[in-house]
Amino acid sequence: MEQSVNSKDNFNAGHSGQSLMEVLIAVTIATVVIGAAVGALLSATSDNAQNRATQLATSYEQELMGNLRSLAESNWSQVYNLNKGSNGTYYLATYQQLPGTVNLTSGSNALNGSGTNFTSSLAAGDNIKVGSLALNVNSITSDTLLTLTTTSTVTTSSQPLYRNYSIRTGKETITANKVSFTRWFSIQNVFRDTCGTGSITTATATACTVTSTGALIGVLPDPSTQQVTIYVTWNNGLNSYTVNQDISRVRDQITNFNDWSGGQTSNSSTVFAQPTNHYASSTGVSATTVGQLHL
Repeated sequence: MEQSVNSKDNFNAGHSGQSLMEVLIAVTIATVVIGAAVGALLSATSDNAQNRATQLATSYEQELMGNLRSLAESNWSQVYNLNKGSNGTYYLATYQQLPGTVNLTSGSNALNGSGTNFTSSLAAGDNIKVGSLALNVNSITSDTLLTLTTTSTVTTSSQPLYRNYSIRTGKETITANKVSFTRWFSIQNVFRDTCGTGSITTATATACTVTSTGALIGVLPDPSTQQVTIYVTWNNGLNSYTVNQDISRVRDQITNFNDWSGGQTSNSSTVFAQPTNHYASSTGVSATTVGQLHL
């Protein structure tokens, strides 16, 4: 009888040991499975965050490109005259109504403000609009006084002030969804064959010559086209999105000259805002004889 009890106890002890081993194995498997699931979840979350950041970067690039095209259409020289390539890093201050009101005085290049914050909202070179007048900032003296690049021809009072799209040197920072983006752009000349009038080419610039048959040979920059490169970076520069596009001047002023009767100007360096019938100089050519002067 004593022997039977001992056998039963031994059996229960072995069975208990087997159950503990099974539990340990189950816990180990569960740990591995849960760890893998958590890792996959974290990876998916990271991928989703990266995809959202890339989508935002794309939208910021498209926004800047569209605004640059609008500025180029209204004022091509501001885009074309920028420093090229690595010599110029720029961002675009966007259109915005600014606080306060301003006054203009005819015959003065001063713009006086009331309730304005010129020093923090504007910079030298910015394009502004006073009422319906398009103007440009030359320098800023204080929050309520700045100097324009031109003299006002009208007197106005208590006019709203707007900042138009304005190109500034440097880079801008945009924060969205707790991600900090840095955005800027650069400008490059676009070259064309046939002395700047043919197809776009990556060849270096060469002198323009005319063959005996009248064909134009040479590579020159196209004054009506520029290549814009837009950069958007985030995650401390570890991630980036870059796009190159050409923008062109859509409106050119073309003048047909057929009257040079005004003669030679007294100052050959004179620059005319509009075409006239004057010319700078001539040698051995009669400007009044039809067929002797060709451009």
